[in-house]
Amino acid sequence: MESVAPNPVELVETLETSILLIRGQKVLLDADLAQLYGVPTKRFNEQVRRNRERFPADFMFQLTVKEKSEVVANCVHLSKLKYSPYQPFAFRDAPHILTPGLPGPAQDTLS
Repeated sequence: MESVAPNPVELVETLETSILLIRGQKVLLDADLAQLYGVPTKRFNEQVRRNRERFPADFMFQLTVKEKSEVVANCVHLSKLKYSPYQPFAFRDAPHILTPGLPGPAQDTLS
């Protein structure tokens, strides 16, 4: 079966609804990035840990218990985090890292 590439407009809409403002920074959570890459969150975080030297020190941070509770209460698509024993990671500037693979207007929208 032939794999279908995601529509850039749909990808932009997904990113826009996934961007959160936490600690005064626009971020994407590990669960949203993992979904965009099509891998389980656990695997995504494993790869981030294994390749930590590729990221600037301030590129990501782990949410506090209170921040996680607020995210779960305010973001319906992240309600499954309520039952996770782990605190999610937030990645700042993630949209800018994802955009090089997007063509034309989609890239401009996220920049």
